[in-house]
Amino acid sequence: MPDRIQAFTELRRVPAPGGRSGYLTGTPVLAAVEERSDGPAVRATVIEEMAARPGPGPVTAPMTAYVFRAAA
Repeated sequence: MPDRIQAFTELRRVPAPGGRSGYLTGTPVLAAVEERSDGPAVRATVIEEMAARPGPGPVTAPMTAYVFRAAA
């Protein structure tokens, strides 16, 4: 097995009504937002803005995954 594998795919998703929170909750940025005193307001704003960009319909986005093999 190689030390690194790079995989490409496409995300195709029809979000549930009001279910665009994954734009923030599915990322490492969430921890930084939650540490802020105004975290709930920032979270609501990010979700609202990210939902407005692609609109209410299905979302298709390119994705890349890097898989590394580690040995001790």
